[in-house]
Amino acid sequence: MPGSNLPFLPGLTFDYDKEKPDQFRKSHVFDYKGGVAFCHQGKPGIGAVSIPNQVNIEPRTSHLIYKNVADVNAKAQPSWILFDRQVLRFYAYFQESVNERRDEQFRIRKCQILFYLEDDSIYVSEPRELNSGIPQGALIARHRIPIPGQSNSQHYTLGDLNVNKTVVFYGKTFKIIGCDAFTRDFLRKCKIDVPENCHYPRDSYQELRHELTSRMKAVHSRETNFGLKKFLEHDRHVLRFYCLWDDTLSKFGETRKMLINYFLADDTFEIFEDVEQNSGRDKRNNTFLRRGKLPKNPELYSPDASSKDPNDYYTDRDLGIGAIISVYGRPFILCDCDAFTRNYYLEQYCVTLNDPITFEDDDNAELLQAMTQRTYPPYNGFGLEDDSLGSCISLIPKPPHKDFKRLMAYDRIVLRFEAKLKSKRMVDKDRRFVICFYVADESVQVFEPHQRNTGILGGKFLERTKLKKENGDAYTCKDFYLGAEINCFGHHFVLEKADEYALNYMQQNHKEFTQSNLNEILAKIKSPELKKTIKPDLVPLEQFEEQFSKLLPSLTLHERQLVIRLLKIDNATVDTKRLLEALE
Repeated sequence: MPGSNLPFLPGLTFDYDKEKPDQFRKSHVFDYKGGVAFCHQGKPGIGAVSIPNQVNIEPRTSHLIYKNVADVNAKAQPSWILFDRQVLRFYAYFQESVNERRDEQFRIRKCQILFYLEDDSIYVSEPRELNSGIPQGALIARHRIPIPGQSNSQHYTLGDLNVNKTVVFYGKTFKIIGCDAFTRDFLRKCKIDVPENCHYPRDSYQELRHELTSRMKAVHSRETNFGLKKFLEHDRHVLRFYCLWDDTLSKFGETRKMLINYFLADDTFEIFEDVEQNSGRDKRNNTFLRRGKLPKNPELYSPDASSKDPNDYYTDRDLGIGAIISVYGRPFILCDCDAFTRNYYLEQYCVTLNDPITFEDDDNAELLQAMTQRTYPPYNGFGLEDDSLGSCISLIPKPPHKDFKRLMAYDRIVLRFEAKLKSKRMVDKDRRFVICFYVADESVQVFEPHQRNTGILGGKFLERTKLKKENGDAYTCKDFYLGAEINCFGHHFVLEKADEYALNYMQQNHKEFTQSNLNEILAKIKSPELKKTIKPDLVPLEQFEEQFSKLLPSLTLHERQLVIRLLKIDNATVDTKRLLEALE
């Protein structure tokens, strides 16, 4: 400061001019109001000094109108949550002038105005009209449309849209003539009066055009083509007939079996020859007639120019069991058909086809069939029987077919039984075996536990394989139960015991293991004599087994053991009171 005793240096001089601002911060101009981002144009500049020609402008939104809605949550939630996916629809039109045309001076273009409540955005679209020649669809994309003639960048809000009002969007004047029911109900909740809907103005050119199109008719009439309809309805639908071609009249001719496929989609035929094995003909090249239409009179048929008359070709109405068709001069007798073909004629024509026709070549047909029947050599015991049989069917054996559904359902389910060998030899009386039955493929595996001082080495007695009975049938689940006798290549085993898992599994799956059906067992033993003999008491296990086997000798060992398992309290005592309760 001039005239002071302080040196004139930075930090030692002070300016006491009151007209200058005492702070130099910038004003907060960017903000949100009603969920809309805007700029405070009325804020002062740096140092709180007003900017010349500055006007304070408040953003104009529909948030104040939404507060009039009679919903309690309207004030608590923002509009973008409260009115999410809610749209008001107004019906409007704008008039477009048409130049250089005598029959049309203007055009009325109908539109729809969609107002999104969440952000005041507007979308304008025009419904498409057939053959209008005008690019229709979305006229104005969704956004906030500014009000024209205002420099403060204000946009249209809900208060600017109503029936009988006129709005200007980017130079086009839209006249609102109506709204839908939801829009009318929402505006009334906002305490806004909505007039009744009006009609679109009359467009003389459009009326004339509609009148002309209504009187238009096809000049050249033609028959309706049902080809596409037939293709869509019967695509991949094929009628199959088994027939005979009697060619015995020709030199070295014979009766040959044929297979006819009739395609319903396009009325075409396809014929194959049913070549039997060892007939001397190549089975790989058995095509007799390629797919195509079959003419009734081949003499009038030309491959270059097909007839247009559909009656000149065979159709499904000409086919049936017992019918004779001519395949280019060769008579074919239709003898049989498949199930789909029979159902088609029954549903389409209400016709039941005849029974199949059988032809015998000669009196020795049965003898010829027995002579040509394939016989397989007996199983030699090496490997699996299915694998050995594959080498007899073809030169290149294929792996045998397996039931994968059963393998996946019963995988790792093994039932173990303790068995003894049924033999007259004294050495075999004390031998015990463990028989494993695999439910997945019904195969059997036999082990012999090692016993000291017997002179017999234990271990694997039989590799896992399928066993067959004396009549040739394979052993199944029904054949495994306590007391059953299993024939293992001449060795007869009697099943005496089973582990707890096997007994529980057989009882739960009594449909496959029929000996474990508890209801059938109770029905067998239900008798008044049994109730009189057995008294409700705790009986030793050995005494009850002896008494129970004498009273009911018709029961198998498995059925008796199943009843005893249900009555056992421990390993030495049986409660007969449970049996009497079950019998009542």
